[in-house]
Amino acid sequence: MCSVILAGFLVFLKIQFNNLSYVLILLISPFILYVYLKEQKNLKEIVNYHKNVTITLKNNRTLNLKGFIDSGNTLKDPVTHKYIILINKNKLKGIYNIRSPMYVPINTVSSHSLLECISIKNIQIDNKVYTNYLLGLSSEFTRKDEADCLLNYHILEEE
Repeated sequence: MCSVILAGFLVFLKIQFNNLSYVLILLISPFILYVYLKEQKNLKEIVNYHKNVTITLKNNRTLNLKGFIDSGNTLKDPVTHKYIILINKNKLKGIYNIRSPMYVPINTVSSHSLLECISIKNIQIDNKVYTNYLLGLSSEFTRKDEADCLLNYHILEEE
């Protein structure tokens, strides 16, 4: 694919600049290839952090969400030692009645607080099932990149 793109760019340069020598074109082409490959690598890394997530709640209802693996999310319950996935509390309206949530102490950059969490059956990401997780409910969680939940970075270690 790279060679086709590079060849197309070289033909474009030849058509636009008939008087330009081929030596100059060959000197420019490695730079163009480098920039193209660097951008492709960045795009691949971004796409690899977005996942389709299916969360099975304790009442056997499921949530189908778009998840983002957040390198900053390393939240873990100190009592149960379960990792925490953050989700907007509004996603559970009408699906799950929160009767007895757990409160997990968390430290953020600006404060120390308690995060409301619920226990879940499992999480399925790319046909792999994870069971050692809690669902952290936040009313402030929103993402601009259409992610519905922030996956714990620990998931990358389990893959």
